[in-house]
Amino acid sequence: MTDTSEPVRWRQGKGDLTLDVSDIEGARFNFRVAILLYRNNGREVMLHREKGSFHFLPGGRIKFGEPAAAAAARECAEEFTITGLNLEFAGQIENFFMAGTRPFHEVMQFFRAHLTADEVNRIRHEESDSTTAHWVPIDDAMAGDLRPEAVRRNLVRLRDEALFLVHADEAWRAARRRG
Repeated sequence: MTDTSEPVRWRQGKGDLTLDVSDIEGARFNFRVAILLYRNNGREVMLHREKGSFHFLPGGRIKFGEPAAAAAARECAEEFTITGLNLEFAGQIENFFMAGTRPFHEVMQFFRAHLTADEVNRIRHEESDSTTAHWVPIDDAMAGDLRPEAVRRNLVRLRDEALFLVHADEAWRAARRRG
């Protein structure tokens, strides 16, 4: 007997690599890039913050057919109006988390750049109603609410090393135990 059920279906959108998993209610898979922009000899990192919420790295979803490095460059251009950065691969995280009652399985590739003073001066960020971007000292970022947690714990190592991280938040682990 042949199984003709679809294990996943494409989420309608602008080519984002986001899949809704058909046999798990509300489950979602994302393929994303995150950009680690460092200044001041790596003592500060650029972070986004949802108003009234947590910090996260700039970046976004990879488009279908788009190489991850090209997605990182595109996100820098879209979010900071800066092009031509020397972005280097910094690692990957496989992240399992809950957003409300929705389970997520996310793969995020990291790209980093240690910016010159000229590059820092060229960065422009369009503030939105919900998100701000700002430079944060590494020590403050590691002590604060930066997500995913595995990124927060490894922020210093990600400056200079390429890491492969796996993280599951407590809500995900609890939901998995409940079945």
